Amino acid sequence: MCGIAGFTSTERLARDQAAACIGRMVETLRHRGPDASGTWVDTHAALGQARLSIIDLSDAGKQPMGNEDGKLQIVFNGEIYNFPGLRQALVAAGHVFSSHTDTEVLLHGYEEWGLGPLLERIEGMFAFALWDSTAERLSLARDHFGIKPLYYHLDQHGLSFASEPKGLIEGKGQRFAVDPAGFLRSLQHIGVPAPDTVYEEMRELEPATWLTWDAADGALQTG
Repeated sequence: MCGIAGFTSTERLARDQAAACIGRMVETLRHRGPDASGTWVDTHAALGQARLSIIDLSDAGKQPMGNEDGKLQIVFNGEIYNFPGLRQALVAAGHVFSSHTDTEVLLHGYEEWGLGPLLERIEGMFAFALWDSTAERLSLARDHFGIKPLYYHLDQHGLSFASEPKGLIEGKGQRFAVDPAGFLRSLQHIGVPAPDTVYEEMRELEPATWLTWDAADGALQTG
């Protein structure tokens, strides 16, 4: 179990402020990943992870993780069961790996196949966020059974996400208003069925769903 968090903005981020904010968001998730933590800030995006080391315990497995030129950055929570076979296919296609992680398979898989075809190939339990600095686009994705949680909030300034609602609350620096209907459903079920949550304007990414957000116009797409 790891914790991931991040946010984007249509405006240029103030690096110091963004770094402090993502640091606070990750700190709220440290119970999910006590082994290490890391953050990364770009012009329009900030990513962070609290890591529970399972595959490749070395520093090569630290996140956020980038590709060779750093134009792709990913934070990932979960496990890709068929990553050895995917890695072999990517090596055969000319990709060079610097770790033995399933996380890096997601990076090179996105490079080789794109988001949709990558999601069709991977088998596992996962939630991840990938920032493509060339396209200035954030992609979120969640496994078919919704084993790994991923919450998000969208407003006119950008999109933020976290493995737990309190990560988003910390990132916004204010409380979200409680959704009465969502709260009542939380009393009837173990949790509130996605995409609803107990908070107004906070959503949970549904199982077997991806989402993309573009910095150019703030456009949101789901599939």
